[in-house]
Amino acid sequence: MTTTASPPSSRQVSLLALILFAPLSLTAWALLATSPKPAGLATVAVIAVGFVAILYFIVARHAVELTPSRLKVKHSLYTFSLERSEVSALRVSELASADQIGLALRTNGVAGFGYLSGWFRRVGNEKIFCAVSQGPLWLLTFEGSAGCRQLALSASAETVRRIEEWARQG
Repeated sequence: MTTTASPPSSRQVSLLALILFAPLSLTAWALLATSPKPAGLATVAVIAVGFVAILYFIVARHAVELTPSRLKVKHSLYTFSLERSEVSALRVSELASADQIGLALRTNGVAGFGYLSGWFRRVGNEKIFCAVSQGPLWLLTFEGSAGCRQLALSASAETVRRIEEWARQG
């Protein structure tokens, strides 16, 4: 098994943390101003622990795993898995920016500040899994019987070359 990682940039992490913790700060202020202190503090603490867990997964869970029979991309809270038997061909193109992916709808994912993680729909209603954080951006299109045939991936050229070799095996 081959595993590579592509974590988000520190700027992306900082901005995502701001998105998570700015509402928490306002909520904490409102709770502490209107409710008894112990109950309000407990509520704020529980919510803060949940947000820290979410931020941890956003930062720590980024891997591309290749085995002879499966490609698995783990990106924050989401996972894309593709069996080798579902792939008959692969087309790869390098993209200059995330705008070139052509996303139309976020169905189950996180998007913000150049960070895309999870399931989206492209223009034309095509399903796509995005694992976009930093570094070179690639669009992989799989031919065959896979339920999701497109993957937007931030990865090194070497990782994409390994995926191409994996797809050619058969």
